[in-house]
Amino acid sequence: TGGAIETGMSVHHTYGMPMISGSSVKGAVRSYAEGIGLGKEFLAVLFGADEDLAKQTNTLESAGYLVWHDAWWIPHDSQTKPFVGEVVTVHHQEYYGGSGAATDFDSPIPNQQLAVQGSFYFVIEGDTAWANLAIKLLSDTLAKQGIGTKRAAGYGFMKNNQELNNKLQKQQ
Repeated sequence: TGGAIETGMSVHHTYGMPMISGSSVKGAVRSYAEGIGLGKEFLAVLFGADEDLAKQTNTLESAGYLVWHDAWWIPHDSQTKPFVGEVVTVHHQEYYGGSGAATDFDSPIPNQQLAVQGSFYFVIEGDTAWANLAIKLLSDTLAKQGIGTKRAAGYGFMKNNQELNNKLQKQQ
């Protein structure tokens, strides 16, 4: 939902905390999987098959055999807040607006915006082998392609926090 001078984020309507919808997670991972040439049979199982893909893979039309849950923001400690203020400085406003050239004489215009910081908890539910493949694809997607808006500016890229992952697995 973001634009050129703003970031988009989903905030849960009841809890007011940032989240990434499961359908967005599934769609981003599917895009990545298609981009790396994952086989159509795998795509059908992991993400679902419309009529055309079902015919190509000799399977049934489906939404896929995994459940892609919403990713929730994880509070690490009482000091880390989910939202952080950022400033994006547009240096060539007329150029980006399509009405002029970008020059060294343009005055920068700071724009305040909100961003999300911290970690997210991702859950993919289903057969263990398929879920493990999906988790590997998710990890690669978040590290190499990112998720959400403004990825060209560095937003939406994530890496696995093994220490936090171990802590959550112990709690589970």
